Amino acid sequence: MLWSSSQDGLVTTCHISHDGKYVASGSDLENALLVCNVEDGEQVAYIRDYHRSTIQSCRFDPVNQRIATVSSDMSIKFWDIIARATTVTIERAHNNAIADCCFSLDGHFLCTAGWDENIKLWDVRTGEFRSHGPITLDQGHIGIVGSCEFSKDASCVVSGGYDKTISVWDIEEAYQKISLKGHTDWVTDVAISQDKTLIVSSSKVLPKVIRECH
Repeated sequence: MLWSSSQDGLVTTCHISHDGKYVASGSDLENALLVCNVEDGEQVAYIRDYHRSTIQSCRFDPVNQRIATVSSDMSIKFWDIIARATTVTIERAHNNAIADCCFSLDGHFLCTAGWDENIKLWDVRTGEFRSHGPITLDQGHIGIVGSCEFSKDASCVVSGGYDKTISVWDIEEAYQKISLKGHTDWVTDVAISQDKTLIVSSSKVLPKVIRECH
């Protein structure tokens, strides 16, 4: 162990910046965001009551400047490391708690997965969501969508749901390409290989590795 840092309550999420300089985490007791230096664990920021409810996921953007957080309070926030301030707040981004988020590798989109059965794509490069709202991917899961992950080329998003299924979504056309079944309980997390030939998923019972056919 190099160093450790503690937060009151349950630490619900953590993420390391792509340049390996910072680590961020969120907690449920104070709904706090903690940012530390990776090298020595020195605290960069600790913001109590950053959200009104539990922070479910935090992710650094590809250029390591902003941290996106999503919460049970249905909001999205961007915290800027350079400005040491919140630069974007989207209230009621979903109609229920937001379970997960991820950036596309090119930094164009933020994807969010919610308890309202929806996945949403936010154009954070141009800020188009401010006037036109997000692209909503729906009718893929029945019930909570708990996880999401972009492919490396941002051509598709993989999502996992409490309906025991995995969905693969085409980003350009905004539709569900395929629904994958095989788990016997809710899917808690998903990941996709760089060449898009493999999807790995975890569930409450047993993990699955699935080969996707193009």
